[in-house]
Amino acid sequence: MTKLLLADLVIEIDNQYSYIPNKCADYIYNGDKPADISVKVTEEELQKERDSSETEFPDGYLEYICAYRQIATKLLDFDAFVMHGAVIQVDNKGIIFTALSGTGKTTHMLYWRKMLGDKLTIINGDKPIIRFFDGVPYAYGTPWAGKENFNTNSRTELNEICLIERAEINKVMPLTGIQIVNVFVKQIYQPSAPDAISKTYDLADKLLRYCNLRKICCTKDISAAETAYNAIWGK
Repeated sequence: MTKLLLADLVIEIDNQYSYIPNKCADYIYNGDKPADISVKVTEEELQKERDSSETEFPDGYLEYICAYRQIATKLLDFDAFVMHGAVIQVDNKGIIFTALSGTGKTTHMLYWRKMLGDKLTIINGDKPIIRFFDGVPYAYGTPWAGKENFNTNSRTELNEICLIERAEINKVMPLTGIQIVNVFVKQIYQPSAPDAISKTYDLADKLLRYCNLRKICCTKDISAAETAYNAIWGK
């Protein structure tokens, strides 16, 4: 049994393998608060994950993936959901970079880190939790952070949503409605139950209404980060 503190929630995982406590070491909870969320991965779920993957992964890793899927569904009860994106904090401003897989959101984020150094904190590099408190969205670090494992056990108020696209020149522009539908919505974990889907879209709508929405067309160069930074800070 492993207890974690994620998104200010106590999450209990009835795990079989040591992969989860090892991977989630920075999020282990040793307090006496009862669990807000409890999950357990069944053998049927593990087998389904094995069958759906072209690569043979260890069972501990598969349990780690399946557990987060269960957690993601139960987060909705706490006005929270999982999103695919890289979250940074700069000058107390939270920014999430999102894109279709392979576009280069992590590369763009690393240009920002190279440019800003210690002024920038990487909250999560792949699958942060977005949770609302009194209408304000906060992005939380999680140990589900992609192959680079960029994450910090912290949170930031989310102010900016930036869709990353590759381009020949650097420019920043507002996001259009069709881009939000075609790309942004696909970056949100979507459960299967109709009521859960409805709640997920309600939270996504709140997020879109709260944040500034931008499309960053960027080259593979640090100048892309400079252009984006100047646009966001109005320079």
